[in-house]
Amino acid sequence: MQWASVANPIELARGMWNHAPRMSEAMSKAKKSWPSLTSQELTDMVVYLQNLPQTKNLKPAFSAASAETGAELFRLKGCVECHRGAQSLSRRAAPRTMTDFAAAMWNHAPRMLQSPPALRPEEMTRLVGYAWSQQFFDDIGDAARGKSIFNAKCASCHQSAGSGAPPIAGRITAFDMASMTWRHGAAMAAAMKQKNLAWPRFERSDMADLLAHVNAMSPARN
Repeated sequence: MQWASVANPIELARGMWNHAPRMSEAMSKAKKSWPSLTSQELTDMVVYLQNLPQTKNLKPAFSAASAETGAELFRLKGCVECHRGAQSLSRRAAPRTMTDFAAAMWNHAPRMLQSPPALRPEEMTRLVGYAWSQQFFDDIGDAARGKSIFNAKCASCHQSAGSGAPPIAGRITAFDMASMTWRHGAAMAAAMKQKNLAWPRFERSDMADLLAHVNAMSPARN
């Protein structure tokens, strides 16, 4: 392990992930079981490593990438082939810290059906951004209910390109929706006033269902 990785939690997670296949092979030959780690155990080890003579002067580093680029990488690496439906990231407990994340990946590695793909530094950064956005911003919605909500509150403008507003397409998170509403809300309100349409109001569960419908219709999920 490179000593610099203990100052960067994302790089530490990547190093552990990439090391897992060799570790698994060595432990299998030695007839030893895989050592699971709790987040607290990993945190304690990291604190110990960060206070060694070789590492105590390293500057901490942390920088997660945007969720959008991570979502595409999640698909390209084949993660989405298993992590969908009941195994979706949004259905799992959210890791609150990077050691939560690193420990979860370490414990997950030996249970994978396929050999874990090796990850470069920028790839792990992108995947962390995506995983966190999924679990902190996405509620689990019902696509069938979302379709009814879309038809009742959105379809008059967003049904097609000729409806007056661009179709809603692509993988959209709750964070994306909040961002789009903030940037385009004034223009949307003006357009709806011209059409004599009332501004649609959503309960939290409504928005989760709506996003589930939009994402279920998106080719990006296939």
